[in-house]
Amino acid sequence: MDAVRQALKILCESEDALSALMREALEEQKYRDVALVAPITGSLRELISSLQVESSENGRVESTGDLTPARRRSAPRKPKRSVRRHEYPRFERDGERLVKIGWSRKKKEEYEHRAPKEAVSAFVAAVGQADLPGGFRMDTLLPLKDATGEEVPSYQAYLALAWLRSLDIITGDGKGGYRIDKTRLTPESVEGEWKGLRRHGQQR
Repeated sequence: MDAVRQALKILCESEDALSALMREALEEQKYRDVALVAPITGSLRELISSLQVESSENGRVESTGDLTPARRRSAPRKPKRSVRRHEYPRFERDGERLVKIGWSRKKKEEYEHRAPKEAVSAFVAAVGQADLPGGFRMDTLLPLKDATGEEVPSYQAYLALAWLRSLDIITGDGKGGYRIDKTRLTPESVEGEWKGLRRHGQQR
């Protein structure tokens, strides 16, 4: 294995490890840790992509398929909790609060994250004003402030992001950033989605 292939292997393994750390931090509601690690993971992904392209152009690597992270190389495994994998996360509305219901693999139980509608509106407004050709990154938007000037906790911003991603209004760009469907990121469209949320506690 030449130096470039070995470097790519190390970087991909590092990305896997960081991604696992972020998933664990989310389950344990350590949102500050997620906010700090996410940009590093995104930058690492960009470095991997750049090195793969350069290696391919120089003829050092015939195929980069075997250099993708280990989780993509391994054979598909049957999920132990296939039903739960499809059920979570769920998003519901409890009055004027957005509720995300997830499943903690560590604790083997449901958990809930909540954010007031004001925080969701502040996030939507901030994303709409970002208006960057290549999308946006969370570290460039935080900290957020709501309409009253109060700072929005970062975990509430990430909750709003998760909800909009579940609707495909926002999608990941594979480099630690996000892209926006501007035709759907409007106050009217988001309000329609909000009203369409299942009421928290309502029988499914």
